[in-house]
Amino acid sequence: SSGINAEWPLRPGMMPFKDVVVLFDFDCSINYKEKLRIKNQVLNHGGCISYSLNKKVKFIVSTNPTVTKDTYRGRAAKKLGIPIVDICYLKECIIANSLLELDKSLVLSDTEKLQ
Repeated sequence: SSGINAEWPLRPGMMPFKDVVVLFDFDCSINYKEKLRIKNQVLNHGGCISYSLNKKVKFIVSTNPTVTKDTYRGRAAKKLGIPIVDICYLKECIIANSLLELDKSLVLSDTEKLQ
């Protein structure tokens, strides 16, 4: 299962997010413990977390990208050219031990559709 509640891969020592700054946009259905678990996946695999949108952010990870794109943060990200990716993208990167091409995951493109 690739859903948010599926088990996360354990890849100790793997750093697919090395020097990558990520901003999260969780919807209200995600509880605190799960948010922490997801954030730790980024941190444990070499990434950094930003709590504000800035030019250092590589992508926004969203539990609901179609909603995120219509928020203030989503519109600001689009102006900065920062893509919004589905949470599943993180798992795919960890499994591959690589920062995958954004067009190969669930990404909101300029046409505002999930590919």
